[in-house]
Amino acid sequence: MSIKRRSDSGAWEVSIPRPGRAPLRKSSSKWTRPQAVAFEQKLLHQEHTLEDGLDKWLAEYAKFLRAYDKYVSAAHLLRPFLKDKTFEDIPAVVSLVKRTWGELAPATINRRLSVLRRVCSLAFKEWGWIESPITKKIGLLKEENERHYYLTRAEVERLRMNCTIPEAGNLIIVAAFTGLRLSEMLRIQAADLRGDELSIPRSKNARPRVIPLHPRALHIVRQLPYANVTQATLRKQWVAAREAAGMAHIHWHDLRHSYASWLVQANTPIQVVKELLGHKTLQMTLRYAHLTTSNLREAVARL
Repeated sequence: MSIKRRSDSGAWEVSIPRPGRAPLRKSSSKWTRPQAVAFEQKLLHQEHTLEDGLDKWLAEYAKFLRAYDKYVSAAHLLRPFLKDKTFEDIPAVVSLVKRTWGELAPATINRRLSVLRRVCSLAFKEWGWIESPITKKIGLLKEENERHYYLTRAEVERLRMNCTIPEAGNLIIVAAFTGLRLSEMLRIQAADLRGDELSIPRSKNARPRVIPLHPRALHIVRQLPYANVTQATLRKQWVAAREAAGMAHIHWHDLRHSYASWLVQANTPIQVVKELLGHKTLQMTLRYAHLTTSNLREAVARL
């Protein structure tokens, strides 16, 4: 270990050797020598770096997560920014990340920074590596990526017809005529169907709900689950079908948006739409309110 003045700037520099790795260096033009000594002592007692935290999280936590491969990729992209950095360097690291990745979508940057937030949270709450929480110093970017594409019934039918596996096409119909999330639809069991109503015991918001089924969906749901259609198979069928139909720009979740739009355009009360979609708040459902003006006309007519 050493404390010296840099010949180029005159700043005091602290250097801590690490076996098998590059020395950990930190310098500041604002330090006096006593301050550099104090920082050296602090580093000696704080042996863990941001890279150490990332490695520990990957090895002990991330490997149990479903999206492990994505987290490994995010960690690989973050690693160059973390080299030889301590947890005190978080503000500078985050600033550099945002500047370097400035041309990427905010949602993409946020997903990667969320990995860093998790590491810092664990370092404080569980590992005892740092004495105070620092996750608030990792500010996420504002995301303005909400999009809605509403399909017509004819477009949904065209997607179904372009599936080479009929059961996959049937699931597209179910999604469009129930508004079910993909995860909800793939968990449907025979016991969930009661007459012409489908009971969803577990939803994204942990609230059960009941959906009266449209005749087109009811016929298909009675045959579920399809043993030969896995999520991977459905994904491949969906991608191929939308490209064959000339709709490569749409997402699976647009089927759910389309269901909501059909309900609103049929003058279904917005509170009812909320319950059918399983939204936690009415605000989430109000995004579809602009799709009908009939209620506005009626209000004016009553003047």
